[in-house]
Amino acid sequence: LGIVANLGLADYLVLAIAREPEKSHTLIGDAFLVKIIVLPVALLGAWLQKMYDPEFGWLFFIMIIHGLFHSYLLLFWAVFRGLERMEFQTILMIIQAVIIAVGSTIIIWLTKNATWAAIAYLLASVSTVLAGYVLLLKRGIRPVYRWHPEAWITLLKTALPFGVIFVYLLIYVRLPAVLLPLLAPYADAR
Repeated sequence: LGIVANLGLADYLVLAIAREPEKSHTLIGDAFLVKIIVLPVALLGAWLQKMYDPEFGWLFFIMIIHGLFHSYLLLFWAVFRGLERMEFQTILMIIQAVIIAVGSTIIIWLTKNATWAAIAYLLASVSTVLAGYVLLLKRGIRPVYRWHPEAWITLLKTALPFGVIFVYLLIYVRLPAVLLPLLAPYADAR
């Protein structure tokens, strides 16, 4: 969810910001706002999952919210790549990885409960998104949020082909793992 929810915006941001960094303020704000359309779909998916499997409903709900925050984190990474400040992307990656590794390990050790461990993932993503926003502000980039649906539609139309290509690549990479067991005898598939 965190990767697919970007709708191709991350790849487009790298390109657009590298070409015209002076327009990054409005572009970043528009990208953040466009991604809000994913929220109802994600919440509906979480609710359906909770109805289908109530035992793990909270686990999936927390992981879906983590996925949404992670998708925003991918936008920050894209912005820093577009600005040729990959060290900021690395810092954010390290923050998230450390919080997830340490937090989930401690929580699993203490509670033996995957739902509580999912909270470490959520806290890592939220913390890292906040750190990314602070890094943007320190870099002098203040996202401009505006009510401009025409610009959002244009941005989405421009970025969506990047997203479609990425989804295709995800499917393409996993195609053998799906088709081999279906088309070959079980012994050959193993």
